Amino acid sequence: MVDLFQWLKFYSMRRLGQVAITLVLLNLFVFLGYKFTPSTVIGSPSWEPAVVPTVFNESYLDSLQFTDINVDSFLSDTNGRISVTCDSLAYKGLVKTSKKKELDCDMAYIRRKIFSSEEYGVLADLEAQDITEEQRIKKHWFTFYGSSVYLPEHEVHYLVRRVLFSKVGRADTPVISLLVAQLYDKDWNELTPHTLEIVNPATGNVTPQTFPQLIHVPIEWSVDDKWKGTEDPRVFLKPSKTGVSEPIVLFNLQSSLCDGKRGMFVTSPFRSDKVNLLDIEDKERPNSEKNWSPFFLDDVEVSKYSTGYVHFVYSFNPLKVIKCSLDTGACRMIYESPEEGRFGSELRGATPMVKLPVHLSLPKGKEVWVAFPRTRLRDCGCSRTTYRPVLTLFVKEGNKFYTELISSSIDFHIDVLSYDAKGESCSGSISVLIPNGIDSWDVSKKQGGKSDILTLTLSEADRNTVVVHVKGLLDYLLVLNGEGPIHDSHSFKNVLSTNHFKSDTTLLNSVKAAECAIFSSRDYCKKYGETRGEPARYAKQMENERKEKEKKEKEAKEKLEAEKAEMEEAVRKAQEAIAQKEREKEEAEQEKKAQQEAKEKEAEEKAAKEKEAKENEAKKKIIVEKLAKEQEEAEKLEAKKKLYQLQEEERS
Repeated sequence: MVDLFQWLKFYSMRRLGQVAITLVLLNLFVFLGYKFTPSTVIGSPSWEPAVVPTVFNESYLDSLQFTDINVDSFLSDTNGRISVTCDSLAYKGLVKTSKKKELDCDMAYIRRKIFSSEEYGVLADLEAQDITEEQRIKKHWFTFYGSSVYLPEHEVHYLVRRVLFSKVGRADTPVISLLVAQLYDKDWNELTPHTLEIVNPATGNVTPQTFPQLIHVPIEWSVDDKWKGTEDPRVFLKPSKTGVSEPIVLFNLQSSLCDGKRGMFVTSPFRSDKVNLLDIEDKERPNSEKNWSPFFLDDVEVSKYSTGYVHFVYSFNPLKVIKCSLDTGACRMIYESPEEGRFGSELRGATPMVKLPVHLSLPKGKEVWVAFPRTRLRDCGCSRTTYRPVLTLFVKEGNKFYTELISSSIDFHIDVLSYDAKGESCSGSISVLIPNGIDSWDVSKKQGGKSDILTLTLSEADRNTVVVHVKGLLDYLLVLNGEGPIHDSHSFKNVLSTNHFKSDTTLLNSVKAAECAIFSSRDYCKKYGETRGEPARYAKQMENERKEKEKKEKEAKEKLEAEKAEMEEAVRKAQEAIAQKEREKEEAEQEKKAQQEAKEKEAEEKAAKEKEAKENEAKKKIIVEKLAKEQEEAEKLEAKKKLYQLQEEERS
């Protein structure tokens, strides 16, 4: 109480005009039964609830119908013994669960808020323009994955959900995903619009904020993009000694701050619009970070100057725990389980972790949290892939962390929506029931008895956000400390309130407990699917696979025949081409031969003509020579004749 009055004094000095508000808050805290006492005390579990439930209206409580649900869990502690069977680790008990309540969302109001923003007003131009506003909302806008916390000083539930815009009208192909904060009253009715006087944890200043509202996040996007923006919001409360709630919002985002990869970010919307990238020192960032589970230690720093530190379960297998500054985003790995402390990859990120809502006598250095991770099982008997919540008890002893308890799958008696929204739970390709956040854990005394109700937000089939109320979970867990009835033959006395971490047994038993829980979850999955469309889905799947196989075989046969025909045609064309080349070669050779013969004939004719000419010339020469000789002889004869005549004349 001293811390509360110190804060009130500081707060009143800064804002004298808020004295009245301060007094109202103080009276409200007293009325609600808040006790600012240490979280570790000596003695049995101390119930220090309010006189009446602080989270629920009586009329709402009276309207809830609870039914029993079995929670089959497995423990890592067996009094120091190394266990080899699931039976030796098994713990079974009952809790009660309410029916699911789907949380309404005034999408028309949210859409107008988005359109009025400078960053996202252009989305209005991407909607179909030839349909009504109601049709546009139904076609282009989608929402799911809501995580909430209860703000006691305002008596409202603060919920952060994803709101997606799809230009093509498909939730699995959004242009962008945004974070929207909403308020719900104690009966889970949406408050739209509703204004709260928000106290800034850093300055003490009071500022009115109207909800629903967009949470400011610097998103790098364009109208032609797909799958940009924020995903998987988780909201959790930072511990406070002043009674002023400070919700922290965790989400992942693709950003140039992490080289275009998808990184983890946090923001404190009641403190400032600042968004911090969580960066682990000396660790290469994977392409996509997700599924971190936040929790606070008892020694969390409470200061108006600093947001302090938060821890995360970075992964369950191997178990890795990191510590991050909420002021800078700087993180470092503080725990990693050894090789023997590892199991399969079916266990995924959990809800934010919360402490038990009672004061336990815990040894120094020991802290205990409750959370709901989810399993991801393939081909277990309900759709191809099945997501379901499981209960875990997470423990810190000194500088060691481990899972004390892990349950089989829990569906809270929900017939999970089919992923295609067309058939039974298991009729789609995947069956999705994901726990998003622990809103509150209310403890009350009434008519000499006591009651605890944990409120959990979940999402079905990536289509909605629902809330369920779990009654009696605290009793279920306190049995592990020797309180209340034992439902089986084992004694788990002082499991919570003693240190029993032994490196040679606890890690091995934790692995065995997880394996047993996964095995049990597979058995649950099979039984769940047998009555919720799995046989029909499987038969349809087999028929589709048969048809697909026949189609592929037919296509393969047709392809083979086509390839064969193509090959035969290619061979025919090749043979024809070869024959054509042979013909052309033969014709060329014949042409060459004909040309050669013509040349030879021409040469022969020429030679014959030349020979004939030579012979004729020779004959002519002979004739000429003969004529010349005859002429010469005639001339000689004439000369002799004349000489004779002359001689005759001389004689005469």
